[in-house]
This record gives sequence, structure tokens and C-alpha cells, in this order.
Amino acid sequence: MNNPLITIFSPTYNAEKFLPYVFETLRKQDYKNFEWLVVDDCSTDNTVQLLESFREKADFPIRIIRNTTNQMITKNIEIGVNNAHGEFLYLTGHDDGLTNQCLSTFVNDWNSIDINTQDHLCGLVYHCEDQDGNFIGTEYPYDYWISNDFEMRFKYKVKGEKSSFHKVELLKKIQYSYPEIDTYIPENLFWFELSYTYNFMYINKVLRIYFQHDTHENISKSIGPGKKYMAGFAFFFKEIIRKYNSVLRKDYFKIWLTFQFNYVRYSRYNLQSYSHIISESVNKFTTIILIPFAIGFEILKFRRLL
Repeated sequence: MNNPLITIFSPTYNAEKFLPYVFETLRKQDYKNFEWLVVDDCSTDNTVQLLESFREKADFPIRIIRNTTNQMITKNIEIGVNNAHGEFLYLTGHDDGLTNQCLSTFVNDWNSIDINTQDHLCGLVYHCEDQDGNFIGTEYPYDYWISNDFEMRFKYKVKGEKSSFHKVELLKKIQYSYPEIDTYIPENLFWFELSYTYNFMYINKVLRIYFQHDTHENISKSIGPGKKYMAGFAFFFKEIIRKYNSVLRKDYFKIWLTFQFNYVRYSRYNLQSYSHIISESVNKFTTIILIPFAIGFEILKFRRLL
């Protein structure tokens, strides 16, 4: 299969206990014109050996790219996009499953859209459920809705993990540089950049099984001064404000203010001085005003001083 329609892309790291489940859901797909592209981020377990064993018995192509150094998730996404052979890329976690009709549902939905509308879309976005069949997040305001992530998240306040098929040719046009300041920078920077440029069709159907377990809570539980990922989160909020300052302040003021507030919090968690936080801020006056509120929030919520 030289030109699959869909590249299912999975970044992996020490995923040997999850991959058999993922592989079985791929084998059960009733649409077969796809490849599975895996970028392994220097796993220390048997992830790669397991993937190679899958390749021998799979009825679809499996391609494995092995990083020579551990990369951030955003860098792995860039690697996956640049190496995808499909027309569409479908990003999944290394522990995520697909419903049996996931790919055929997407193909049928896409083919039902007129060509002119297709040309103006970056892709289709669906919902997820957990391993127990529970719907994750909230539904879109319309069953077939053309919008973007800014409007979807900030205006209509749709929550939860989503399931997306993106045009690879448009993904490759998004160039974003991520400094190697932390092992984790939220990948939403990439998706916001994409959504700032293109529209999607959001569809109220569940296509991905988002496996929830303790590792998904590790980041949220690590919040605090000097903890892991604080540099990455501080950079995330700083970049969101820098790149989308005008549109957020104009159309989504409360979100803009929240991002400003979180920039202060996470910069302090990253042990930055207040003078440094102010000097690096896009909106210095607003930052100065928010600093005492951030200190008060920390004392009231966590009984500690920023």
C-alpha cells in the first residue's frame, strides 16, 4: 500500500503493557486503507520489540521511527507529521483504542461533504469515551458544525479530549519552534496555531477510546514550586499570550486574563523572580496587577506562598 488514505500516528514511550490493546483495535477496523506510524521516544522497555512483532502479523503497514534522544511530545508530533504517508493524520496516544468503525465513519463523513466545503476544512473532529464507555467532556453545540478550537473551547466552552483527523498537507505548513526547556510543553500550542489558521468540522460522534489511568494525572498532581514541567507550562502560557494577545483580549477577555494569571503562577513555580516575570511579560501592567492575586490564590487554595 503506497498511498494510504490515513496515517494513524502514535508517539510511544514505555508502552509495552498498552500496545497489544491498541494493536487489536487497529486490526478490527472495517476500513483498511491506513498505516500505523509509531515514533518511539527512547523507550527502555520492550516497546520496540513488541511493535516489530506486530509488524510480522499485521494486515496493514506499520512503520517505526526510533528517536536517538528523548524528545518532547510536541517534537514527536512534528516528526510524525513530516513522515506521514497518508492524506490524513489521526493522532492517538500509545494507550488509546479506536472504535471498530472509527476509520470507516470518518471516511463516510468526509465523502458526504461537498468538494468546496472540503477545500476549506483542515479536517474532522469527533469525541472520545473512556475504557468503561463513559463519554468524555461535553458535546458540540451542533451535530455537524464548522468552527475552530478558539470558538469551540472559549466561546462555547466545549470540554474534554477530542478525536481529530487532519489534512497532512496543511499540518506540514504549520511551523512552530519549541525550545528544549523542559521534557513537556503542552502540545495545544501546535493545535492552537493550526486552528488560528484553519476551520474544522466538529461532529457529535465518539470514535476514540481514551484510556484513563493514573499516569494522566501525574502532571496535574505535580503542580508546585520547582516541580516537573513548570518551565514548559510557563512557556505555554507566555506563548499563547504572545501569539494571540489581540484576538484573545478582544474576543475572549476572561480567557486572556486567565492565561495572564497562569503565566504568573507557572513562572513562579519555575522559580522565576517577579522582576523576571514582569520583564518577560507581553502585558507588563496587567502582570503587575495580577501578581498579588496569584499570591493570594496560592495561599487560599494550597496554603503556601508563591
